[in-house]
Amino acid sequence: MENSSNKLIPASTVLVIRDGVDDIEVFMVVRHHQIDFASGALVFPGGKVDESDLNPELRRHVVTEKEISDEELSYKIAGIRECYEEADVLFAYEENDSEIISNERLTKLIKWREKFNNKEGSMYDFAVEENIKFNLDNLIPFAHWITPQMMPKRFDTYFYIAEAPKDHLGSHDGKESVDSIWITPKQALDDCYAKKRTIIFPTRMNLEKLSRFKTVKEALEKIKKVGYDGVEIPIFGGEEKVEHFKNIGKVLKVNIQNSNQNSLFGKNKDKMKAAIAEKGLIVFDCIIKGKASHAAHPNSENPISKKPGRPAKMRPVFSIF
Repeated sequence: MENSSNKLIPASTVLVIRDGVDDIEVFMVVRHHQIDFASGALVFPGGKVDESDLNPELRRHVVTEKEISDEELSYKIAGIRECYEEADVLFAYEENDSEIISNERLTKLIKWREKFNNKEGSMYDFAVEENIKFNLDNLIPFAHWITPQMMPKRFDTYFYIAEAPKDHLGSHDGKESVDSIWITPKQALDDCYAKKRTIIFPTRMNLEKLSRFKTVKEALEKIKKVGYDGVEIPIFGGEEKVEHFKNIGKVLKVNIQNSNQNSLFGKNKDKMKAAIAEKGLIVFDCIIKGKASHAAHPNSENPISKKPGRPAKMRPVFSIF
């Protein structure tokens, strides 16, 4: 049973990207040092899904070409709100227009950014009062991460990728974030490994993934075609066990068809590969049955020495969370 003290918190994060001079750039902010999660770190704009993001009436104020669930609606609304609140980038249309609102119009909406920063506004009120519609299709699923159970604060986070509107320049809010930068994934990673910037593990892994692409066009086309990365791990013997494990956490959901990264488990008949490898920890919550043993009285049923079933090669070299 899940401990209520570390219940999963739904959250959305958006990688806002644009073409740089030589490489793709992503907008990132530096978290305030007093924030309880990732304080002082360089992160993508994002945050938890608010109760008001679940308002079903928001469906009347969005643009999308496909049917989406209430859950996906709330995650995308939260992502658009957090992007506006933390980056001053707004994926919205005027009610009777098909173009993203201009920077000139954006400056006239400044009071709403202040309201969101003060936890006073809702996306429904924003849409109704300003006669705008939120474009959900701008946000393309990029990754899905879930914090391990042993952590005191856990997030169920969807990462989205979105091209920045051409005249939305981006700026930090001065409250939750104290600085901002357009930066290439490679430069951000280089700064991290040189200890010039603090970047937490999930952010680093998504920067690694983004660094595969040179342009916005390439990134969006490939992500739309292949789908977002995750890791689907066949852990225990038997296909029924694999199916069971798929349903435990949606983080383990995505099929990596092509990757130039090292595979954690090597190739297997399901053609699944881990996306990115890094020294660290991978945690399996499982029970291995056996008989108590002692060095003076060994037996073949010692659960500590038993292997947990099917994966051909298990090396604890990275964490997927």
